Amino acid sequence: MKDNIKNHVKCSLKVIYCYVLGIMLSGIAYPVLLLLLAVCPINKSLAVYSVFATLIYTVVLYISMHEIGELDRKPYRWSVYKGKGFVCGAVASVVITLVGYGLIMVADNIFSVQHPYFAIANLNSYMKLIVYMPFFWFFEIIENSARLIPDVNVLSALIIVPFNVLVSGIAYWTGLMNINIIKNKEGTDILSKILYKKDDE
Repeated sequence: MKDNIKNHVKCSLKVIYCYVLGIMLSGIAYPVLLLLLAVCPINKSLAVYSVFATLIYTVVLYISMHEIGELDRKPYRWSVYKGKGFVCGAVASVVITLVGYGLIMVADNIFSVQHPYFAIANLNSYMKLIVYMPFFWFFEIIENSARLIPDVNVLSALIIVPFNVLVSGIAYWTGLMNINIIKNKEGTDILSKILYKKDDE
């Protein structure tokens, strides 16, 4: 029982780790995008860039959970079942969502910006987007307003739940069933060598 819990926690932490990488990837190009303000508004350029960040995050999450599924084909002490990836993805999503809700609460009710000469209206929105940067494009689409930074509320923030659950669940299941969707392990190209470690003989 203890090994089962530890294994599920470890699996869920892997999803959270991948999501943190997704957040870092989504924000890493922000200084460069600021230089393009004369050509394109920051919200539009960030929305386009975040689409690519989401795709990369999806690939990283898929590969990570796929490897866990592959490892679980071996006879370990913890339980192995086809829906394990969905469960771990759901647990991780709950943790991420709670953290995001905490930021939303802080931005809406506690944190405030006041200046005697300038109107600073977007800093709170940036705080709320910290956890949800990989899905900036989603909030930009559903809001579709003239505001520079789209709002994140408790309902729209739930986007990460079905996304993480589906990707984690499918990736783990394909790994457990020895199904390779992204790339076959036997490939000899550079991408195959980067994405997959060579099994020990």
